[in-house]
Amino acid sequence: MPANIKLLAVPFFCAVLLAGAQEPRINSIEPAAIAPGKTTRITLQGDNVETNATLWASFPCDIAGTEITLPADAAVGVGVVRATTPKGVSGFHLLMIDDLPSIKESSSNQTVAAAQPIKPPIAIDGACNDVNFDFYTFQARKGQEFSIEAV
Repeated sequence: MPANIKLLAVPFFCAVLLAGAQEPRINSIEPAAIAPGKTTRITLQGDNVETNATLWASFPCDIAGTEITLPADAAVGVGVVRATTPKGVSGFHLLMIDDLPSIKESSSNQTVAAAQPIKPPIAIDGACNDVNFDFYTFQARKGQEFSIEAV
């Protein structure tokens, strides 16, 4: 085989091999929030996110496997997590750092009659959906004010 054909063959075969390796993609992280001063085991949902993925975070923390430990003085806010696997590096995925207690959104709270009971102050781990509504119920006194934030 002539030398110029060999030189063309090497990049071609490398491109074929790279095309077969699909980068990881994080679709969701559970829980969607972690608390300062605690160790939280997270679960990655997505494509090509093997159990042996190495995590990277944009905020100061200790990472061991799928466990993230935040220092007690970690700032509340939104951070970024990425997964690294032998197939590549995922895109950024947002992760909330919140000092409020957190509960998972009910999957059956789409009507007023099935409203999920909550006890403020609390963070609700859920996602917005373009076709469904989520309903919650809680006790309040007349004149009591609440702040509700969606992140």
